[in-house]
Amino acid sequence: MTAPALAVALSAAAALSCVAACDGVRVDEPGARVDLRVAPLDLPGVTDAEWRLTVTNQAGEVVWTRDVASSAYGDGTGSASYVGTCDADANDNRADVRLLALYGPGGAPLAADAYADPGVLTRTFTCLADRDVALDFDVTVARRAVQGFFDVAIAFDDVYCSAKLDCVDAAGDPLLLLHDADGVRARTAVLAFACTADTGADVTHLYLDALDVTCADRSATVDPSAGPGNLADGAGVTQDAGTPALFAAQVSRGHEQLGAHKVYWNVLLGLAPDAPDCAVETRGTAYPGELLYGETPADTTWPYVHWQVPLTGAGGALACTRHPLDGTPAGVATEYTALAAPIAFAATFDGFTAAPTAPNTPPQIDAVTLPAGGYVAPSASAGLAVTASDADLDPLSYSWAFVGDATGWSLTQADTATPTVTAAGAGGAATVTLRVTVDDGRDPVTSDVGLTNVARASCADYLAADPDAPTDVYLINPTGSDAFQVYCDMDTAGGGWTLLSNRRAGSNNTEACGSNIATFFLNGCGTVTSIGASNSYALNSARRAVIPRTQMLVTQFLSGALDTDDVYMIDLGASFDPFPNDVNSLNIAVTGVCNIDRSVCDTSNVFWKYIGDYWFHSAMCFSGSSGSATYRGNYGVCHDDAYNAGSAATYPVSSFTGDRSAYEESKLWGINTGSLNYQERIWFR
Repeated sequence: MTAPALAVALSAAAALSCVAACDGVRVDEPGARVDLRVAPLDLPGVTDAEWRLTVTNQAGEVVWTRDVASSAYGDGTGSASYVGTCDADANDNRADVRLLALYGPGGAPLAADAYADPGVLTRTFTCLADRDVALDFDVTVARRAVQGFFDVAIAFDDVYCSAKLDCVDAAGDPLLLLHDADGVRARTAVLAFACTADTGADVTHLYLDALDVTCADRSATVDPSAGPGNLADGAGVTQDAGTPALFAAQVSRGHEQLGAHKVYWNVLLGLAPDAPDCAVETRGTAYPGELLYGETPADTTWPYVHWQVPLTGAGGALACTRHPLDGTPAGVATEYTALAAPIAFAATFDGFTAAPTAPNTPPQIDAVTLPAGGYVAPSASAGLAVTASDADLDPLSYSWAFVGDATGWSLTQADTATPTVTAAGAGGAATVTLRVTVDDGRDPVTSDVGLTNVARASCADYLAADPDAPTDVYLINPTGSDAFQVYCDMDTAGGGWTLLSNRRAGSNNTEACGSNIATFFLNGCGTVTSIGASNSYALNSARRAVIPRTQMLVTQFLSGALDTDDVYMIDLGASFDPFPNDVNSLNIAVTGVCNIDRSVCDTSNVFWKYIGDYWFHSAMCFSGSSGSATYRGNYGVCHDDAYNAGSAATYPVSSFTGDRSAYEESKLWGINTGSLNYQERIWFR
């Protein structure tokens, strides 16, 4: 099958009196143009006109019919332009044009006796696919229109397409179709594209890129999915208003009513008279169905039409003529995609609806899971993982690879979401970069992560190396010879805190390890991977002693939420152990204490009060050991600027901030706190 295009132009006439005398028609020999000229519109107050255009084949089947308003397809006072198709497989064809209505101010229909109805204007013509066809309607006023027939068709995968670009008619005269700013028809280029799928296929979809008009000193872009009808700057046309490349543009598109398989899509370009060295370029294709994301089939040499036609010369004179598909002069050619390089088109039309093609959404890498702190012990193996999502629900594939020097390191199952990495031993690279790629088959995305087989000295060091380091379990090596895991808070009060202890929540303040405060902190308790509200945890004294620290943070939680008003931060001043293996009541001087945002601080005679067993009376500053085994140790911060003679027994520890006091604040070992159930964590930085 072929898909030639029929172009029809309707023009306003100069005088009503011409109607009766000038509505004759004539048929030229094959190769002439199609001109339709109508002259009943020289009436005052006409604001619009509506025409019905119909093409039928020899069997009387309607190829297409369309009601065309002048306001959408012309100058708004009666003239209109339209490009359609004809049926070369069932000749002869017939074109009918009928004036449906005229409208006055406010859109009101004019009375029938206000104008003479020319009736149905009919002409029979032969629709040919291999050469131009002549069909000329003369009605009162001679005004040229685009003839627009296709010359050559290409066939692929049961889809037949024709394409061309015309700037002149068969006589070589410029096509004058679109109206310029003065309402005068001016030179127009017509880009025509029509395709049909085999009748057993799905609805034919046409695909077009934007039309780029590039001149020596200006440019314009036309969106073929805009319209249909006249386009405007900012509404289908993008160009510099000061030096436009186009004075107008129009889109006509539709499908033949013989079936929903033959679809046409035409774009008219009104060429600015002073635009020098202009050319138009775009690409188009078709498919018997819908192309996902408007992209040609993968791994296929798919054909498409490439328009690349010079429009004007150096002085703005017309340079284009009649450019058939794969013919002479050149400019409209069949090309093919490469096997590994499909082409995505910008707009699609299925014979009913035109729209920009929905672009592919690249996948998103949601998280990359590494060993704690990105550390893998020398010659040891560790698991990695990536989680990703895709808004289009495309299947995803994964790949991992080293970037740069990775001497001694290796990967297994590198084409999965969960590979295993093995670190280098002695003499290998100390640090490596891994790149994970997640691919949806169209737009792969990557993420680079770092690994090391040398642990950092502290949580603060990890945060300094990566300001986005998350709160998590990390491997640290403060001495360079003993690496161990700790829990790092990278968010609270600037981050970089190492967890020393987690005093679990409960109505009775005892822990899962040890018999008192001294043994709990001496020997350590629990595991770093289990430190929830119900878990007792403490670093042992040997590891606590090597952690770099100048500050200590005490945080308390109620129902799992940080109780910020009861947080306090101690500036230690000296590197001492605040939890020694000592059963005596100790008062250890510190530099000062502040609230969580350090907006309020006390630096006057502040000290840390501690007893490893028994308890200091009533949790008061300056009180001594009770000597009683009822409770087994407590601690807290004191600031004795509030102490004066006679009031020492009334000032509780750790009351610098917050609303709790006495045994609640000091987590006295063994005391029943009833319903309070608060949890406490202590950190070094």
